[in-house]
Amino acid sequence: MAARPARKTGSGINRPMTRWRPCEFDRSFSQLRMGLFKVAAEAAALVEALLDKHLQPLEDQLRKVQGPLEDMICEFLKQQQLTGELEARVQAAEESLFQAHKALEACQEERYCHQDRYFIQMQIMAAANPAESLRDEASCSICLDYFTDPVTIDCGHNFCRSCITQSWEGRDRNFPCPQCRETSQQRNLRPNRHLANMTEMMKKLSQCSVRPKEENLCEEHEEKLKLFCEEDQKIICLICRESRDHRSHTVSPIKEAVQEYKEKLKMHLEPLRKNLEDLLKFKSTEEKKAEELKSETQIKRQKVESEFEELQQFLNKEKQILLSRLEKEEKKILQRIMENETQLEEQSSSLMQLITEIEEKSQQPTNELLKDVKDALSRCEKMKFLEPEVVSTDLKMGFQLSYPQQLKKWITKFG
Repeated sequence: MAARPARKTGSGINRPMTRWRPCEFDRSFSQLRMGLFKVAAEAAALVEALLDKHLQPLEDQLRKVQGPLEDMICEFLKQQQLTGELEARVQAAEESLFQAHKALEACQEERYCHQDRYFIQMQIMAAANPAESLRDEASCSICLDYFTDPVTIDCGHNFCRSCITQSWEGRDRNFPCPQCRETSQQRNLRPNRHLANMTEMMKKLSQCSVRPKEENLCEEHEEKLKLFCEEDQKIICLICRESRDHRSHTVSPIKEAVQEYKEKLKMHLEPLRKNLEDLLKFKSTEEKKAEELKSETQIKRQKVESEFEELQQFLNKEKQILLSRLEKEEKKILQRIMENETQLEEQSSSLMQLITEIEEKSQQPTNELLKDVKDALSRCEKMKFLEPEVVSTDLKMGFQLSYPQQLKKWITKFG
């Protein structure tokens, strides 16, 4: 069989017949592209797994924190509203106090303006009934005797210069009035010449005055009452002294009895005044503690607020926990201080009432003064001063947080 001749091409050159196949380059490129796709898929899966691994605990932690912190924000808003109401009440109280202070100053000015007229009226009353009307006005409430060199202090009350000087001995400021307990910052002693003249007039009238006959005579024997019976606590005459009722009793002249009981009353009056002064000091201390506690609480509150403003929403909610604890601590201490203030106020009131009764008793006429005088002395001796329990105003704040480490570092400054 004869061989087939080769096909002649257009160029006149004969080429052998070949079949097309992908070259090695195309094959390698395809394999490389598939490998890259596989690596990219594996990398994407790895990144997703890593994200799930690290983000899930953070999301869980955030969910745990979110609920309590939302509650704290609600509580914080309530506390802000309560604080606003308290500030409004304090402002109203300060305004009332300011108006009362202005009214008091006006009353004091009016009292000083009419003081001269008052003493003129007292002199007229003394001329009409000197023994009864002017005795109290001409007597010092400290020594219970006629004024000697009388002076007027800032509150308007009058005392002997030596008596008030001795009462204020050792003080540099806060000078209290022995009668009304009002304090003044300066030691102002104004000579009261009108009162000095009235006192001299009272002394002369008391020397020349004659008591009504019925006041000096025994109702039973119509004899002069010259003696005082200690057992019966009554004034008797010489015949009564020898009677069966008083023969075995202890009696003394009226003047001696009056002087003796005046000394006893005076001896009890000074400790009572001292106790009242101590009570007022304790009360002032407790009030100062309350103010200091409020001030310290306000400073800590502002510090907490300023620090937590830089944190995110959930940390702002955490802030209210700290403020709530601080508020509870403040209320707890303030409650104890208020209890002390109430106790001191009650004791002060009782002491002031007893002092007033003793002062009035000391100024009474002889018959009334000696009547039930032992009962008054007994109540003076039974009056006890109880010191209040010392209240510490140290604020203790401790916190244990279970949040991420970076938040713990921020909050430890409040620990």
